[in-house]
Amino acid sequence: MPARVAASALGLLAVLGSFSGTSAQAPVAAPAAPKVQAVAAPIPVIAPASGESTQGAMQIADLLASLARFDRDGRVAGQKIGFEIPERAVNEYLAYSLRNRPRPGISAITVTLLPKNDISAAIEIDFNSVKEWNPEILPEPLRPLLSGKRTIQLNTHFESKNGTFTFSLKDVHGPDGKLLENKLMTALLQAIGSRQPESYDAAKPLPLPFGLKRIWTEKQSVMGET
Repeated sequence: MPARVAASALGLLAVLGSFSGTSAQAPVAAPAAPKVQAVAAPIPVIAPASGESTQGAMQIADLLASLARFDRDGRVAGQKIGFEIPERAVNEYLAYSLRNRPRPGISAITVTLLPKNDISAAIEIDFNSVKEWNPEILPEPLRPLLSGKRTIQLNTHFESKNGTFTFSLKDVHGPDGKLLENKLMTALLQAIGSRQPESYDAAKPLPLPFGLKRIWTEKQSVMGET
C-alpha cells in the first residue's frame, strides 16, 4: 500500500494522491504600498506517525487481511464489502508499514485526504538512492537541493473505477517550497515505482487489489468497495 500511496501522491501509496494544496488568494496591496516579491517557504521536515503497532495501523492491517481472505476464498456473487478509513489511521499504517517493510527510495509519507479524490502528500525521498539507479535523472542545477533524504510536497488527483486506479499530478513543491516541474516528478515516480517489489508504473492505470472495484476520498477519510 505505501508504494501506491506514493504513486498517487505517488499515487497510493503511492496508492499512493493528494493531497491538499489549495493556496490562499493573495491580498490586494494598497496603492502606495511597495511591491514585495513572495518567497516560497521551505517544506517542513516530516513528523510521521511513530511506526508503532497502533490501533489505527492494526485496523488497516486487519482490513487488508479480511479483504485478502474474501478474495482468496471466492467472492459470493452479489456480495459486496465496503469500508471507510480515517486519515489518521492511514498515516499510522503508512509509518508502520515503512518501518516493518522499508521501501526503496521512500523514507516517510504523510497524507492529507481531501474531498473528491484529491490528496496532498509530504514524501521524504532518498535522492541519493534514486541517483544511484539513474545518475542523470536530476538536472544539474537541482542536484545540490535534491540530495540525501529530502521532503517534497505533491498535490494530486486520482480516479478509480472498474478495479483500476489512475492519478495525475497537480503540482509539486521541492524542499525549498518552490515549484518543481511535473515532468521531473513523473520521472522520479517512474524510477521509484520500478524499484518496488510490485514494480508498478505510475503513468499507467494501477490494478486495485483484493477484488476492489473503486476507492474514493472525502475530507480526512478514504473509502472503498468491492
